[in-house]
Amino acid sequence: ILPFLRQAQEEGARTLIHCVAGINRSVTTCALYLVHSGAFDRVRDAVVHIKVCRPQAGPQERYVVWAEKYLASASG
Repeated sequence: ILPFLRQAQEEGARTLIHCVAGINRSVTTCALYLVHSGAFDRVRDAVVHIKVCRPQAGPQERYVVWAEKYLASASG
């Protein structure tokens, strides 16, 4: 999904990321992309930013841990 989001951004397209409640999965995906794109250094920092914009956001800890591990493995 990250290459798709990057391509959409480069093309100036808008992308909607959603899940049923908009609390966990979509928030984790957005945080993962924000770190991948260089906007934040850590998934947790991206989640804090998302919570400012969407207070009901609250990804499960295991999703945040998975996202951090994914980025670590993808970077080297």
